[in-house]
Amino acid sequence: MKISVAALILALGLIPGEAEAGHNHHDSNHHLQAVGEEKCTVFIEDRLYDDRDETAPPKDKRSRLSCFMSDGRSYTIPFADADYIKENFESGLYESGKTELILGPGAMIDPSTNELVVSSAGAEFRPKESSGRRKLTSGTKTILVVRVVASNAQTTASQAELSDSVFGTSGDTITLSERYKSCSHGKLTFNAATGSNISAGTTQVTVSSSTSDGDDTMVNDVTEALNTLFGVSSPDQIADHVMYCLPYNTMSGIAYAYFDSWLSVYDDDWCTYPSVGVHEIGHNLYLDHSSTNDENGYDEYGDQSGAMGYSFP
Repeated sequence: MKISVAALILALGLIPGEAEAGHNHHDSNHHLQAVGEEKCTVFIEDRLYDDRDETAPPKDKRSRLSCFMSDGRSYTIPFADADYIKENFESGLYESGKTELILGPGAMIDPSTNELVVSSAGAEFRPKESSGRRKLTSGTKTILVVRVVASNAQTTASQAELSDSVFGTSGDTITLSERYKSCSHGKLTFNAATGSNISAGTTQVTVSSSTSDGDDTMVNDVTEALNTLFGVSSPDQIADHVMYCLPYNTMSGIAYAYFDSWLSVYDDDWCTYPSVGVHEIGHNLYLDHSSTNDENGYDEYGDQSGAMGYSFP
């Protein structure tokens, strides 16, 4: 089934002119850039917040749609809000990682907002012809952990500390890889990625962006740096899953990941917390939140018996 962006805009109660000129938050003074590709793959992003964060949005408003280009860079689809995602993706009409956005003529990128700017007349969603590959929850997978040096800050943990917290390379006994192996009774194993420019499952890249540029910009800069460092066309060619550990104060929330994807992103030291890593990699594996619905009402993260509920250090 296909749906045009024009129909989507009408479903959201916006007329095309308002959607493109207002909701995308761009104006004629911004320098728009050509996309350079005819289509991109749509993923649901889910962002995790510290319960003590009073600025966090409601739990049912923390998702957004992003479109990944063939090189792994991603851009937000601004006209699809959390309600649209719930109605059209979580209901099964479309699936994260298995849906394409056909961009149509004149598609552009607004670098000031990291958003796609598309014509309501030409763009459309449609299921991908080939299915995804990340729902498999058994076997052996690889993880690459990325330490980031930005123009004004760097990830606090060293590569050795990141490796120990994820893989236990220096003796840490409670790690992301250990939790998955133990909880799956040995059926799902995450090993450290290997190869040139990789040290014990980690690597380091330097980017020109600063923390004030925000995570959308920095994440794409990290992706480009990885492609250059490893000579690949996309980071998912380096490992099954890639964890970006951004410097402190680059992003809102503590971590986020994309359903049925290779990418998860963390705010600095949260990259070293096993429960957070298990939660985010779980989204990569297409695991949803573990909720409760009892006399106290519905709580999307309420089931604390597993890491897909509230995550704790």
